Formats: sequence, structure tokens, C-alpha cells
Amino acid sequence: MPPKRILIVEDEPIVAMDLNRKLRKLGYQILENVHSGEDAIACAGDLRPDLVLMDIHLSGKINGIEAADTIGKELDIPVLFMSAYSDEETVNKVKLTKNYGFLVKPFRERELITSIELAFERNKFDRQIKESEKKYHELFERSKDPIFIIDREGRCIDHNRAMEELFGYSKSEMLGMSMGNLYPSREDFRELAVRMESEGFIKDCESVMRRKDGSAIICQLTANFQMNGGAATKGYQGTIHDITGRVKAEEEISTSYKALQNTLYGVIQAMALTVEFRDPYTAGHQKRVSEIAYQIGKVMSIPDEKVKGLRLAASIHDLGKISVPSEILSKPGILTGAEFQLIRTHPEVGFNILKDIEFPWPIKDIVLQHHERIDGSGYPHGLTGEDILIEVKILTVADVVEAMISHRPYRPALGIDSAIQDITANSGICYDPEVVEACISVLIDRRVSLDSKTIPFDNIRQARVLL
Repeated sequence: MPPKRILIVEDEPIVAMDLNRKLRKLGYQILENVHSGEDAIACAGDLRPDLVLMDIHLSGKINGIEAADTIGKELDIPVLFMSAYSDEETVNKVKLTKNYGFLVKPFRERELITSIELAFERNKFDRQIKESEKKYHELFERSKDPIFIIDREGRCIDHNRAMEELFGYSKSEMLGMSMGNLYPSREDFRELAVRMESEGFIKDCESVMRRKDGSAIICQLTANFQMNGGAATKGYQGTIHDITGRVKAEEEISTSYKALQNTLYGVIQAMALTVEFRDPYTAGHQKRVSEIAYQIGKVMSIPDEKVKGLRLAASIHDLGKISVPSEILSKPGILTGAEFQLIRTHPEVGFNILKDIEFPWPIKDIVLQHHERIDGSGYPHGLTGEDILIEVKILTVADVVEAMISHRPYRPALGIDSAIQDITANSGICYDPEVVEACISVLIDRRVSLDSKTIPFDNIRQARVLL
């Protein structure tokens, strides 16, 4: 490591020579001995020493204090004062400069080396701080998001270029401006200030702000206390993120999504009507199953989005029946084995019709599974237990209940009592017990519109006890 380079400024030749000898002995490099403040400034500029050892009383028009002030401010070189005078006036003048210590003549060699090394360390620390501040300032100015610092009254103390660019004000206009001017309603700003005072910070607070031209923008504000030394609060510092474009894009996406959902609902309803037109005896069946399934899902606290998908799937669960000849669907007598096997294909036909449509819910799988049973006795794949969707377990019970209480070409309505007895007897076998219990609750509470004359409430309560 090269020796530290020192410039000596001393107008007494004997003292200068002694200093030169001592410092060389201690391992420092002496660049020059000068006698005046003018020479000190000139040599410091030319030689760029690591340290200036400066006497206060010098020959020439510029004394050591004045020379040190120039060297410190313009050249950023550390200055260590030395003087035979330590009166209050001299000390007070030294305090006004950027100095790195004060040696009173005569001083010992140990005092000299200690003061010099402390001056180097302090200068090293100061340079690190300056470098850190430089990097911070570069980040401050280069940030794409506006950064601001305001006092406790909300007046702008400092800000970056992005702040000026976003709001359309010049630097001179913004400095000292109240942040309240950036809000269409000053009450909005006052509410933020109150919240800041009570909580100490705000994070991603969304609010409408106003540019200089009066146009409104939607912003997210994050800010916290700026401390002044100890616990005292100097003001607030924070960032502003313009989310106007994002909010508008989200609104457009939301509008498009709603339009797409409406189209989707329309398509599903058209499918449901297609099935009902081909099979007049089951007209309204899918709609009633959909309502019963929806109410069961609500009782079971199924998430809203799942219930929504269940309701739509239930409204077209028999879609595949469009492939079954109408004379079979409306046949008043008992079906032959071949006819029954043909009807059993309708879940897969429905699935194949829907498989290429991208629904946000598992509608095609619900349609495919709606005749499966938890004991594996269902069709088309004989699924069991956890392999069956919860939506299907609900739809299965709703489908059975609605079918039994409705008229069919091959039999009259069996009534709610028979339906309750069937799902109760098969709870835990064909049907999920929790779904059965929820279905009975729906019927007792009259959550669906059914013929009240067909509901013997005593029998329903008894069936519920049997669960």
C-alpha cells in the first residue's frame, strides 16, 4: 500500500522542517512545504494530497482558515489544523470550516500521528457516506415511479423528475407546494394525513389524484415517517405508482369477462331448451334439478364459484339425450334392454358435445359423471368415493329427488315421501351422507318451489332422524 501523501502549510521554516522529518520517519510522503494560504490552495489543486496539515496564522493575504475553507469545499481534501493559539475566537472560526482536527503547538509525536490517522479514517468514512448518498440520489432520480419527501404540513421538500413528469409541474412549482393540490378533494388528502399520523405508514393506498392540467389519474401511494435524528418526525417520504392504465385494463377485462359469461350462459340455456323441446315430459326437469342442487350447495357452504358451475352443469346435465330417439324418451311402457342401453349413453354423448368448450368450471366432467354412484354401481365408468366430483354428488341427489316427485311417461309422480325414503335408505351407499342431509334440510326449509301438498313433513323429519 503506497504511503499517505501530505502537504505541509507552515510559515515558520524550523517548524516546517521538524514536521517534515517527523512525518517521513513515521512513513508518510511529504509532497511540499508551503508558507502562505495562496500557495496552499495552488499546491493542493496541483498535487491533490491525501491530507493538508495547515497552520492557521500564515504569511500572505489568506490565512489558514480561509485557505482550508477553499480546499475543503472546492477540492474535497481533508485539512488538519495546527496552531499555537487556542483562544475561543480561533476555535470558533475553525468550527465553521470542514476540518478534520485541531493540534495545539507544541504537540508530541504521538498526538501528531493519532490526529493524522483519525483524520484519514474520518475522511474515509465521509467518502463512503458521499458515495452512498450519490448512489441514493441516482436511484432517486432514475426511479420510474415518483418519489416525494414532504414536511409535517404536507409541503413538498424534495422530489424526483418522475414526480414532475407525472403531474406536469416544474421543479420550482412543486417545491413548497402542498400535496393537497394533487388531489381533486383536499379532504381525501387530509384523511390520508390522519391515517399516516395514527399508523406511521400507508401501503398501496389507492386514490384518485390530479395533474396540473386537471386530468385525473388513479395512483397507489406508499409512504412512511421520515425521522429527523432521534424520535422526532421530520415529515413523510414515499412513492406514487400510476395505475390508471392497469385499472382501465382491468375494467375492460371485467367488462369482456361479463360479456363472455353472458354469452356462455346464453349458450347453456339454449342447450337446455334444446333438450326440453325434444323431450316434453322432462320439460323443466333440468331447471328444477339445477335449483335443488344450487340450494344443497349453499347449505353445504360450497364455495360460490363451485356452486355457480354446479348450477350451470345441472341445467344441461341431460344434454346427451338429444342423441336418443324421441319415441324412446317419451315411450309410456317399459324400455327394452337395448333401449335402456341407448339411454345410458347420454352422459358420454353430453361430454363429447361439451369437451371442446373451455368452461371456467368442470361442466363437461359433471355431465359425464352425473349417473355415477359412490359405491361404484353407477355408469358410465363405475367411479367410487373420492373419484367423483363433489358437484356430481350433489347433482346426483338433486336429480333423483326431482325425478321421483315428477310425472314420467312410464309412471306417475312418486311424491316427496318416496324420494326422501330412497335417498335416506341409500345414504352412504349410493349417495353421499352429507349431501343427503343437506337435501333434506333444503326440503324442510322449503328452499325450492315444490308442490307443498306432496310433502308430508312428519315423514321428512323421521327420515332425517334415520341419517
